[in-house]
Amino acid sequence: MKRNLFITGIACTILFLTGCKDDDSPNLRIEAESNIQVECKKDTINIPVFCNMPSKATITYDSPDKSGWIFLLPSVLNGDGIFTLWIDEYSNVLEDRTATFLVTAGDETKEIHITQLAKPSLATEPANIAPISNNAGDYQVKVLCKGTWQATVNREAASWCTLKNDTGEGVGNITIHLSEVSDNEMRMATITVSSGNLSSDITIQQGFGIEINGLIWAKSDVAQPGYFTASPDTKGLLYQYDSAIGYPNTSPKEDNNKPNGFRTGAYDDGIPSWRAEKNPCPEGWRIPEYEEIQRLTGNSGNPYFIWAEPTNSHFLVPGAIVGIPREEAALANKDNMRGAIFWPQSGFRDRDSGAQIIWWPANITSITRPGQTWDRYICWIGADNSISNNEFAGNAAAYPVRCVANKK
Repeated sequence: MKRNLFITGIACTILFLTGCKDDDSPNLRIEAESNIQVECKKDTINIPVFCNMPSKATITYDSPDKSGWIFLLPSVLNGDGIFTLWIDEYSNVLEDRTATFLVTAGDETKEIHITQLAKPSLATEPANIAPISNNAGDYQVKVLCKGTWQATVNREAASWCTLKNDTGEGVGNITIHLSEVSDNEMRMATITVSSGNLSSDITIQQGFGIEINGLIWAKSDVAQPGYFTASPDTKGLLYQYDSAIGYPNTSPKEDNNKPNGFRTGAYDDGIPSWRAEKNPCPEGWRIPEYEEIQRLTGNSGNPYFIWAEPTNSHFLVPGAIVGIPREEAALANKDNMRGAIFWPQSGFRDRDSGAQIIWWPANITSITRPGQTWDRYICWIGADNSISNNEFAGNAAAYPVRCVANKK
């Protein structure tokens, strides 16, 4: 009888110990595929986890130079729960990127391999070419593509814009040759790079600059960042100081609404000058300095400008012909600018309200600070041939931008 009790006691002990081990061992289960593919756009992945103890999740990236594109929350679960992965957008068109999602509970680890696919398109850079010289010249465009591609020029520009290396596969360079253009001519071309049913356009804006007093001035205002308006009498967008965000220009119509994202009020941003990364001008161009605008316009006593109405100037809107003596400017028109440029009559956006001010004459902004970082110098020319090129306006006020070529 004692022997039977002894054996029974050992059996109970073994069962008890076995039961305790099971309770303390991880029971980790993940309800997800072991390999997950996501597109190049932003995405969210929810991974349900079931476990009888706390589990910890981590992300490891397979390439050190392609890391940080997954945000994980939470990193620890105290039992059953969901790990959420936020995937960043991916713009690479050549190769996918990969990472591994690891969940550990006790001595047990589960992993999921995540692949974000490269962008299913081709890319070209730069997107816009605006030469500072009217001379003939060659320009390079880089193509990034997984497959074969071909470049073509729109028919209207084929006589002055020609291509070399216009076909390729993968990464390549297109050489664009532009013939010489006269000072009174402005022309545009569109180069289309195609691969299958995908395409990417490059805009060419030639003849958009003219040399005045040793400095090359753009003939048109800035439209969206990196582009000029198609014509001098087309109003550009309006830019706050040290900003590459263009706001709508509704002049001559009123707009009392503040645009989305428009910062208002007087403020000192502490920035000594417009930063290069915020420059809205096309590549090779910049915002002029205060003294450069003064040399262009002259002053009331020695004016290098005149107000012009559409009847005589042939431009679509009123504005100022700028850059040559007034008696010469009086003879200039859209067909023969005699070496001058045209500033269209344009409003600006108010510093305190963001509303469009429509009565303001032709005006542009400079990059120059007036000894402090609350304001910058601007210049305006009125319909009565008045001028102010030593006035300044707040950082939040938004004005047209007229570019000059980078100094050599």
